[in-house]
Amino acid sequence: MIPLQFHFIFGLKPDFGGKPFSFVHYMAIKSALSVHPGAKAFFHYEHEPRGVYWEVAKRYVETVRVKAPTEIFGRPLLHVAHQTDLLRLQILQEKGGIYLDIDTITTRGFASLLSYSCVMARQGYGETDRGMCNAVILSEPGHPFIAAWIEEFRHFRSTGTDEYWDEHAVVVPQRLMDTGRYSVTVLEPEAFFIPSYDTFGIADMFIDDREFPESRCHHLWESQAWNVVAHLNERNVATLQNTYCRIARPHVEDDRAAFRQLREAEQRRSARDGLRVNLGAGLRHMDGWINIDREAQTGPDLQFDLGGAPWPIEDNAVVEGNASHILEYLDPASFRQFIRELYRVSRDGAVIHLRVSSPTHDAFLANPGHVRPVLPETMQLLNKELCRSWMVSGAPKTPLAIYWNVDFVIDKFGATLDPQFDGERVRKGIAEEEFMKQARHQNNIIADYVMDLVVRKPAAA
Repeated sequence: MIPLQFHFIFGLKPDFGGKPFSFVHYMAIKSALSVHPGAKAFFHYEHEPRGVYWEVAKRYVETVRVKAPTEIFGRPLLHVAHQTDLLRLQILQEKGGIYLDIDTITTRGFASLLSYSCVMARQGYGETDRGMCNAVILSEPGHPFIAAWIEEFRHFRSTGTDEYWDEHAVVVPQRLMDTGRYSVTVLEPEAFFIPSYDTFGIADMFIDDREFPESRCHHLWESQAWNVVAHLNERNVATLQNTYCRIARPHVEDDRAAFRQLREAEQRRSARDGLRVNLGAGLRHMDGWINIDREAQTGPDLQFDLGGAPWPIEDNAVVEGNASHILEYLDPASFRQFIRELYRVSRDGAVIHLRVSSPTHDAFLANPGHVRPVLPETMQLLNKELCRSWMVSGAPKTPLAIYWNVDFVIDKFGATLDPQFDGERVRKGIAEEEFMKQARHQNNIIADYVMDLVVRKPAAA
C-alpha cells in the first residue's frame, strides 16, 4: 500500500538554478493537497526559498532540511538535476509516498493507484519516448525496484548536460522493468506526461485550452516552458484562457486574501524606501518592484493606462523606474501624459531605465503598434537646461522640458546591436563605441537604444 503523502524537492542550490520559487511551484503543492484532502506534503530543501508564493505554500507543508548528495558509490553528482534524481529515490525508499516534481499540477489525482506497490508512467511517444520518466513516482517504502534503481547509480557516468543526461532518470528504470523482476504498474504517458515537452505540447498547456481526460497530473516541463510559466501569478490565472489556468483557478481561490495581504505589506515596505516601478510590465515582471500594466491578463500589481488619466501614485514616491519598449507605442497626447506623470511621481535623483527600438531596424518598422521613433535626441528635449540654452541661442529645437515643466538628464546611453552585426564587429576586432558611430545611420545594425535618465527637481522651498 502506497501511503498518501507527497514529497517535493526544491532549493538544492542557493540560486535555485535561476528559477526562484514561483506561482507554479506553489500550485504544485496546493493542487496536490486540494485534490487529496487530508494528505500530508513534505518539502525537502537545502536552501529555503523566499517570497510571497513560499509564504503561502509553506503553510501547507512539513519542511525537511536536507543536504544535496554530491556523490554516490564514489561517483560524483555534478549537476543539481542528478542530485535530485538520487534524492527522490532515497526519500521514497525510506518513507514511501508520491514524489512529484515541483513543476507539476494535479488534476484527477492518485487515490485509485495507492493499492499498488509502485507506479510510474512512460515519458511519451515517438521521439519523446526514451523510457520511464521519474518526475512522478508512487512507491511503498522499501520497494525492491527503488532499491535496485539506487544500486544502478554505481554505474552513473554523466558529467552534466551530456549524452547521458537522463540515463538514470529515464533509461535505467525502463531497463530494470524490462528484466521482469519487479512489480511496477506502468501507465501510459497520458496519466502524467501529456502534453509533452515539445513546442506543441507547451502551447497546448499554456497557450490553448485543451481537455486531457486521462490525466491524473501534468508535468510542466519547466526547463522548456520557463519563459511562459515564470510570468504566471495568482492574478493573471483568473483571466488567462489556457489549460493550465483553467486547472489552477479553483485551487487558488481560498488563498487570494493571503496573497493580497502579503502584496500590500510588500508595497508598504517598498513605499517607505521609495517605490521601484516597472512601467508597462506586460509579462516581464520584476521581483520587488511594482509591476504596472493596463492589461488585466498580465496580472499587474497596479492596473491602469500609463498614457491616460493621472497615475494612482503619490508625488515624489518613485526612486527607480523601468520602461522597456513603451514609448514607441504612445501617440503625442499619451507621450506627453506619460512624461509629465513620470516626472510628478519621481523624486529628485530618481533613475529611469529606458529601452526603445531603433527606428532604423526592421523590428521597429514591422510592428504595427509602433507609432513614434524615439532617439537619444528625443529625450534631450526633456532636459530643462538644454532647452533654456536653445531658447536663448535661437536653436530650432522644441523646448519640451519648458513647455511641460519636466527635467530629465541622460546619465547613461548605449545600444544593443543586432546579433548578426555584433558578431561581425567581434570578428573584426572593432570596439563597440566606434562601431556604433559608423552604424548609427545604417539599417538593421542597432536593434535597441538603452538610456538611464536622472530626474532633476528643484529643492523644496
